[in-house]
Amino acid sequence: MKKHLIIGVVIGIVLAAATYMLLTNSHADFFSASSTVSATADPDYCQGDTPKEMISLMYLDDYDQCFEYSLDAVGYITAFIVVFLIPMVLGLLIGRLFRKK
Repeated sequence: MKKHLIIGVVIGIVLAAATYMLLTNSHADFFSASSTVSATADPDYCQGDTPKEMISLMYLDDYDQCFEYSLDAVGYITAFIVVFLIPMVLGLLIGRLFRKK
């Protein structure tokens, strides 16, 4: 295997991990999701609340008193593109800079 390809893959993996950590700790609400009413929802507290259509990855592990969220198909595709594909392409492009001429 060529050295610049290995460097690009390693940089891409590091960028993907950093992107995942950033998105699970920020309010970047551009992932499509479906919601269900939480089993422990208090009807008096949740009255008038509507579920979100777009969520951040932070809400997948977060405890919400009214709704439980899960990504739908479009959300998973968006997450794959944003968290893995874009950082990997950037890593491979950066790795090409280390190619000998």
